[in-house]
Amino acid sequence: MSDHLLVCATCKKHIPIETLALSEMTACPFCGAAFAAYVFPAAIAAPKVDAPTAAIDGESTCFYHDTRPAEHVCAACGRLICGLCGIELGNRQMCPKCFEQGLTEQKDLSLAGSRIRYDSIAFTLAIISPLFLFFCFPTIVASTVASIVLAILHFKKTPNRTRSSNVQAIAAIIIASLELAGVAVAMLYFGYAAISEMI
Repeated sequence: MSDHLLVCATCKKHIPIETLALSEMTACPFCGAAFAAYVFPAAIAAPKVDAPTAAIDGESTCFYHDTRPAEHVCAACGRLICGLCGIELGNRQMCPKCFEQGLTEQKDLSLAGSRIRYDSIAFTLAIISPLFLFFCFPTIVASTVASIVLAILHFKKTPNRTRSSNVQAIAAIIIASLELAGVAVAMLYFGYAAISEMI
């Protein structure tokens, strides 16, 4: 932090921190011009720094900091690491080197994060829903509607969409819509046939 926060409007000299009052009128120590400075207390307070704990003789130390005690074991390489070095990933700890290596080489797929592939689920449902024809029409309707909903979720919830995933989601919507239209036509046909038999 700089030793000077303000410049006097009259003499253009830097005003030292120790002359600032938090909420009352103050005079410039150089020219005597009066001014009021409303300073956030943390801006002029001395920073509080927790002293790192030092390792005791015979105690295991961090691989990267030989004076700090080891608190964790890296889940990837097994190195002992201190609380400063440990990167929490789910329920495990990793050292900075393994974390960086995992991100760049994508060795550990959990580093990249997992996501639900709504497009794949929607496309699969759209393709297999005609198989439900042997069970009943409501099953086909439910699976095609679910396919359309999942494809729409793909566009709303997937931030990094690829062209192929977009094509898959659009194909799912088209196939499911055609299936719904087919079900509607079949229901109208069978409904009309049933009514005409009754007459």
